[in-house]
Amino acid sequence: MGAEDDVFRLMRRTTVCVSALVMASVMFDWVRFAQNERTLAESKVDGLSVYTVTVYSIVGTNLVEGVAVFFFGMLAIGGMVVFRHMGLKWAVAVAPLCGLAITVVAVYSTVILSTLVNDFEPDDVRIGFGLWFILFAGPLIFAVSSMMALEIFKPKFWSKLGRA
Repeated sequence: MGAEDDVFRLMRRTTVCVSALVMASVMFDWVRFAQNERTLAESKVDGLSVYTVTVYSIVGTNLVEGVAVFFFGMLAIGGMVVFRHMGLKWAVAVAPLCGLAITVVAVYSTVILSTLVNDFEPDDVRIGFGLWFILFAGPLIFAVSSMMALEIFKPKFWSKLGRA
């Protein structure tokens, strides 16, 4: 029973930590545009040309999707906390659903932002850290918390699966 408790503890901690980082990733850029404008400035000494680069970015907090990701991350943490302290089985099902929702929002945001950036040159567009993070963290939350939920609702699920 001790090893199983350690596994559940690891799964809970993984889900809570990744959900907290998903919530924090909303503050980072999801997409970044660099618009290159050429402005000439004559220097009295050398007559050098000066280039300026204006950077625009879309942060997750500026998007409805970012607010949804923050909310789903908070719900996943809430589900793990309720399960841990109150022992309610249904609470463990909240985190996989939130992980799935974060994954759907990440894919949707990727599609929407790719249509938005079609007017820009590929060299002027960079996918931000926030969007990359939720693209990888959403499936991670879903996978880890789903394994935990399967073991809670169907005890010895993984050992039965191996006997096929």
